[in-house]
Amino acid sequence: MKNAPILIWGAGAIGGTLAVYLARAGHAVRLVDTDPQHVAAIRAHGLRLTGPILEDTVPVDICTPDTLTGSYPLVLLATKAVHTRAACRQLLPFLSRDGAVVSVQNGLNEQVIADIAGAGRTIGCFVNFGADIVAPGVIHFGGWGATVVGELDGSDTPRIRALHGLMCEFNPNAVLTPNIWGYLWGKLVYGSMLFATALTNEGIYPLLENPVYRPVLAALAREVCTVASAAGLRLEGFDGFDPAAFMPDAPAEAGMASLDQLAAHNRKSAKFHAGIWRDLAIHHRKTEVDEIIAPIAATGRQHGVPTPLTDALIEAMHVAEGGVPQGLGLLDRVRAALAPAPVPGFCFDGQTVLVTGAAQGIGREIVRQFAVAGARVIAADIGSLDDTVAACDGRCETLALDVSDPVSVHDQLAGLGRIDVLVNCAGGVCGQAGRPLEEIKPDEWRAIFAVNADGAFWCSQAVAPAMKARGAGRIIMISSGAGLGVSLTGIQAYAAAKAAQIGLTRQLAHELGPWGITVNSIAPGFVRSNPSTERQWQAYGTDGQQRLLDNIALRRLGTPQDIAHAVLFFASPFAGWISGQTLAVDGGK
Repeated sequence: MKNAPILIWGAGAIGGTLAVYLARAGHAVRLVDTDPQHVAAIRAHGLRLTGPILEDTVPVDICTPDTLTGSYPLVLLATKAVHTRAACRQLLPFLSRDGAVVSVQNGLNEQVIADIAGAGRTIGCFVNFGADIVAPGVIHFGGWGATVVGELDGSDTPRIRALHGLMCEFNPNAVLTPNIWGYLWGKLVYGSMLFATALTNEGIYPLLENPVYRPVLAALAREVCTVASAAGLRLEGFDGFDPAAFMPDAPAEAGMASLDQLAAHNRKSAKFHAGIWRDLAIHHRKTEVDEIIAPIAATGRQHGVPTPLTDALIEAMHVAEGGVPQGLGLLDRVRAALAPAPVPGFCFDGQTVLVTGAAQGIGREIVRQFAVAGARVIAADIGSLDDTVAACDGRCETLALDVSDPVSVHDQLAGLGRIDVLVNCAGGVCGQAGRPLEEIKPDEWRAIFAVNADGAFWCSQAVAPAMKARGAGRIIMISSGAGLGVSLTGIQAYAAAKAAQIGLTRQLAHELGPWGITVNSIAPGFVRSNPSTERQWQAYGTDGQQRLLDNIALRRLGTPQDIAHAVLFFASPFAGWISGQTLAVDGGK
């Protein structure tokens, strides 16, 4: 055995992984953990590490805090940040007089440890590997990441060199730095994005690649970088994260490039979700948001830096901790804090806009953009509109509406009063997938027509009389590229229904034009905007996704914002002499 025994307080994903590697290197390791099942399993069978990096089971000495004895010169603290203060008080009697506590945790735990143990007995450490406890006594090690150690004051000491040598036995690429706070705050920037991904079920790299949510992730990172800069910190990069890309004066393209690098790094890891996601989805327990993310907002207040996105992230995480299911709707609560500036020239003050199909994706973004532009917006859908209300910060009314029911449509729309703009966005594939023609049943065919073509007709019919009486109005159909060509879904009814919408657009434009009513259609290209399009995207696989991108002139997928901006154009005075047209918003085909 090498040198003095090492005490690792917390045998979870981080502490357990370190224990296996250090024990394999010949060190005397003692683990402390409060989970009796985990402790019993390790005592009986050893600590097992699984995954693509290492498969091994190592006998390790483990006990609970109440049975610990001895004195230790080195304690690696590996608990969740929520337990740092209590764990530090528990371990202090077992720390030798000249010993040190090293935080191998997430967050700024060094500050808490220094308050209790003293700054001279505290050493900084940064770890970024991917691991999870998957069963008592079993840890899945999913992928390597940076390991960095440093004295809190940046000094070069014998003990920090010794600790660096120890950590190199875990990760040969471990770094010794004079700027440990730059790394710890750098991880807070990255960590804020991980917390954001944990609000959803999308996984880390899919969300980092998602064109709809990349802007809010980048803005969140930029906000944390701004706070760190105001606090006088020089951030350090790691594992594809480039802090310079998110500084206030950095171009947006730099942030997107850094997100690409982070996504590529996470694609190589077997760890699909962040540990925060597991806290919510699997363990149903409180996350570390108050210990890791809240200090960012507190530091911002200290230095006069507003943190609306960080505040919204904390609030959304509390909502998730309260039992609201994870999903993109929770992330939309954060996105709502990224209030878009009104599009120049597009002002809809005093106008009433009705948007059907407003519960998610494109419809939700259309509601949001009209709300920002000053309109009274009524969001209508058969599903829950809570997330839409949150996304536009409460600046919309809601209407439960089944567009396929003509009686209900006429009754409910009659009670809304004046409608200046109708956006027929309700549609979709009704949960269907592409199948051979001969397998399609009549009810499947009708279901898609009912919500796409029929719904657009009934809603247009309901608002037309009042628009005629007023001598003005805008009707906008959200069709699809499937209505102009072959549907990527392979669903015959969807292609036919979207083509029907385009035909209806031309017919109604001719019929309603004499009353000053314009009718136009938008045919979006592929936009990852809802669970259905997300499943479709994932089904293509890497090669299929690249082929799709290669067929787009601008070499990127569209976003709901792209579609919403086209809708605002058709609803604005700039489109006053345009009617009966279908605008393909597809990045160029």
